Amino acid sequence: MAAGMLPLLFATLAFVGGHFLLSSAAIRGPLTRAIGEAPFRAIYSVLMIAALGWMISAYNAAPYQRVWDVGLFGPPVILILMYFAVFFFLCSFTTRNPTLVGMDALHHEVAPGKGIYSIVRHPMLAAFALWSGAHLFVRGDIAAIVFFGGFWVLSTFGMVHIDNRRRANADDAWRAFEAGTCRTPFKAILQGRRTLVMSDVGWWRVVVATVLYLAFLYLHENVFGMNLFPV
Repeated sequence: MAAGMLPLLFATLAFVGGHFLLSSAAIRGPLTRAIGEAPFRAIYSVLMIAALGWMISAYNAAPYQRVWDVGLFGPPVILILMYFAVFFFLCSFTTRNPTLVGMDALHHEVAPGKGIYSIVRHPMLAAFALWSGAHLFVRGDIAAIVFFGGFWVLSTFGMVHIDNRRRANADDAWRAFEAGTCRTPFKAILQGRRTLVMSDVGWWRVVVATVLYLAFLYLHENVFGMNLFPV
């Protein structure tokens, strides 16, 4: 790997490793007991925002070294996956979401396997996994593998990390929520364990997600400098 990739590699390790390290029971528990939950979250947020800024800056400065070219497969893959990424992300903060930080108690109020949770247990992390995985696949260069791969590892294994942490202090409500949902999108439905009822998910979310998605496609070149529909 070229020396120009090292800042990106270190920044990605700081961002991804920092999330897992600071949220681990061995580190989080003693720190929250020593300084309190709110100060810990504030410090955690500042450190991760700083690491993210470093990661983005390093990615923009990294040299371009292509590894693969997906050719005509790229556009349809990223267009399909990004729609679901937008939809899941919208659902994650417009639905009571017990998998978000600080929202642990909501699993008592959310019916297992209903609404968006009939599709996926962690809608926000699933959105980031789809976003990062799609971009990693389409870009196919070393910098993108490190950058988007870091987000993919964080979001994918973050689901496992959250489940394990919640399971360690599980009550009957969490066990029911976990049993009635699945980390992999649509897996529970395909297995016949859940039925997709769009009225429970909310048709308005489909409409809003579609509008946001189309706006994203329109603005992508101006915001991110890449035309999704080159002539």
